[in-house]
Amino acid sequence: ASMHARQQAARKARAYPERWLTAILGGMPDNAGLWAAVHHGRVVSALLVGWSGKAATALLSAADPEARPLKAGNLLYLGVLEALALRGLHSVDLGGSRDLPALEMFKRSLGGTRVSRPFFRYRHPGLRLYQRLASPRRN
Repeated sequence: ASMHARQQAARKARAYPERWLTAILGGMPDNAGLWAAVHHGRVVSALLVGWSGKAATALLSAADPEARPLKAGNLLYLGVLEALALRGLHSVDLGGSRDLPALEMFKRSLGGTRVSRPFFRYRHPGLRLYQRLASPRRN
């Protein structure tokens, strides 16, 4: 969870609360998995994936900004894709590329293709409450 916080700080973005991440990881169902890349005994990249039927979705990823030169995330994604294929999954939604050319190139290097589809957002009520409580108060 602290790696996620460091990554979000480097991006100047808000991190999910550590207790929220701990709760998710502690109660993972059978159709979800957490993979990690370890360097010198320390986790430097992690990926949470959920699946249903023959398709999987990358739900949350984190990488230690200081470890980016190791390209551990690249190796991690390749390992996850292989593990999912061995489970019989045929497609993986890697999420959007946020108009970042390097991320787009990375996903294409994995064999990914851009897919246009309608966008629907469902936010769990607990997440909406967290966002409301975490945002600056307005008078």
